[in-house]
Amino acid sequence: MAKADKRTPDQQKQGKALRDEGAKWLNRVEAAGKLEKQWLDDAEKAVKAFTGETSSRDYTTSTTLGSTYDFNIL
Repeated sequence: MAKADKRTPDQQKQGKALRDEGAKWLNRVEAAGKLEKQWLDDAEKAVKAFTGETSSRDYTTSTTLGSTYDFNIL
């Protein structure tokens, strides 16, 4: 048998508002994480291009035009 809710209607409304606010922030954190992952992936590609870690002969990585380099760009 379920327990009776002893909170007042005002407390119940406040609890719902807090849950809604928390859900909004969790969605924002998740979206920021996705953006950061994209940024980190792009940064990793830039570092590999700068350091010359990959070459066009290395077919284990992406062979898309512009993703691999035979030279250090600087």
